[in-house]
Amino acid sequence: MNRLASFYNLPYFDVGVRLDADGEGGIEQVCGSAHYMQPGGSSLLSRGVYTMDDVRAEALRRTDKNMHDQLANENYIKGVQVDRPAVISVNMLIASLAVNDFLARLHPFRLDGNDEFAAQTVSLTQGEFMRFPEGPSCPAFAARVGLGDRTPLLDMPALSEEGQ
Repeated sequence: MNRLASFYNLPYFDVGVRLDADGEGGIEQVCGSAHYMQPGGSSLLSRGVYTMDDVRAEALRRTDKNMHDQLANENYIKGVQVDRPAVISVNMLIASLAVNDFLARLHPFRLDGNDEFAAQTVSLTQGEFMRFPEGPSCPAFAARVGLGDRTPLLDMPALSEEGQ
């Protein structure tokens, strides 16, 4: 999404939840985040939400599931959790956080400026609400802001039809 939004100069909200099991039938952590992403600003990559190893593992999962599973079983892919259970109450809480962030950007009602709310995270386990300001521009996406339609699509040959 960062790449697509950068190419077409569109801001967007990214929402994610995380539930960590303790391996014994219980839950260690329940949390979620809403990120406001602006083309030319920081990205989920520069914010540390994912790594390039995560991207490679996900691409491998889609293109060669058997190899992905083999590497994951051999611990070559670290920390991969393909199936992450989530519950509607947590999803709705974080989705509503993003909607309220959107409304605050349209009609400012917060005491602090919107630039202080680039990311908001809620931990239900710890009972904490955290916010994070916009970070520096992400070098992986900054040069792509506003490039729009190109061949190959998004400068990714894998997204183009064969023969083009």
